[in-house]
Amino acid sequence: MLSMSIGQFVLSQIIYTDVTPDDTLVPDYVSDSHLIDFNGDLTPELVIFSSKQDTVITLPVTISGLAISTFGNTEIIAQISTIGNEDVVIADTLSHGYLIDGSSAYLSSATPSVFPGVGLGIKIDIVSLTAGDFIDNGNLFFGVKFELGTNIHYGWVQVKIATDASSGIIYDFAYQSIADSSILAGNVEDGFVSISNGNSEEVVIYAANKKLHVITGKDSGSLVIHNLLGKQLISTTINGNISLDINDLSKGIYLVSFANGTSTITKKVYIE
Repeated sequence: MLSMSIGQFVLSQIIYTDVTPDDTLVPDYVSDSHLIDFNGDLTPELVIFSSKQDTVITLPVTISGLAISTFGNTEIIAQISTIGNEDVVIADTLSHGYLIDGSSAYLSSATPSVFPGVGLGIKIDIVSLTAGDFIDNGNLFFGVKFELGTNIHYGWVQVKIATDASSGIIYDFAYQSIADSSILAGNVEDGFVSISNGNSEEVVIYAANKKLHVITGKDSGSLVIHNLLGKQLISTTINGNISLDINDLSKGIYLVSFANGTSTITKKVYIE
């Protein structure tokens, strides 16, 4: 089954599409899939699919999981890994605020792999081997580079892969409509998509009187501050509520992320 996404709307220069409802794919011998068409021109840039197949890696095994097939010159931020003694192409996991541009290493689904496509989560049943950091790690993003006409554009897709790659959920995606311009993972221009993976969605973050105030209740975790170019400026571990001195940061907008286990929330904060 091929399903198209609906709920696309324009937010400034970033074109955002909400997959409504969220699409869940389950690996089986009959592949299920979801087309990603960033600009809605009915020419998809990639398809996310689930698959189960029998093959031979020294011994007969069954490989199942979820992966990406790219169309045209589309590529994914990815790397070549191994599962058993075989090469697989695995998409890199990106968190909120990751800068997606030409500086990353990209691969297409044409790269040779024992499992077709760029893997999001793969499992070999007989030896319980898995590949892909998306597996059982909450909501994460993968980065995409593709062409519209002769111009290069960058985008992201938000997914969640279950334990043992037994299913996957596709939530939303977006791309930067300005050619050759970067995009931050999760960015929808006026803010960031939310991730509801636990208590972190209750975190309050704001700046006042040259201090960054973070209210987490009793939750501990890591706090990271980036500028809008994606440069990390501050990284620290916090335990509960804090007021962090930010005198060294100049006036402007910053991206503040709080991570607690597999939960992450990122907010834009204006510092005077």
